[in-house]
Amino acid sequence: MSSIDSDPLIGKFVRDFDRLFMLSVLYEGPIHGYGLMDRYRVVYNREIVEGTVYPFLAVLRKKGLVSLSLAHDGVRERKVYELTVLGRVFCEALFLRFQNVYAVALENSVSGVGVLSVDDGLLVGEFDV
Repeated sequence: MSSIDSDPLIGKFVRDFDRLFMLSVLYEGPIHGYGLMDRYRVVYNREIVEGTVYPFLAVLRKKGLVSLSLAHDGVRERKVYELTVLGRVFCEALFLRFQNVYAVALENSVSGVGVLSVDDGLLVGEFDV
């Protein structure tokens, strides 16, 4: 494992992107936890663990951002998660913010400025291009 892989800050960003990915999948429509993990595996060609998915879903549910229903798939009962109206509004605001941050980062990398900053302190720093 390289030093960047073991960097706690990098790990936090990866977890944050995992959560953003899960929110984007939930935004597309109702899905069960295994479906989230399967979609992640298909898109990223790597696994996401239950210990990441289900605690995050529980937090979203506790905050009123997702609802939970039970569905039968012919074999067993599955818990299906769906964004609430509040959850959809939250995602739209989050996606817009992320889009704006990405646009600034892309603009700076193309122009060679090399400075990326987010006002909430999550990502502040300079780098050489």
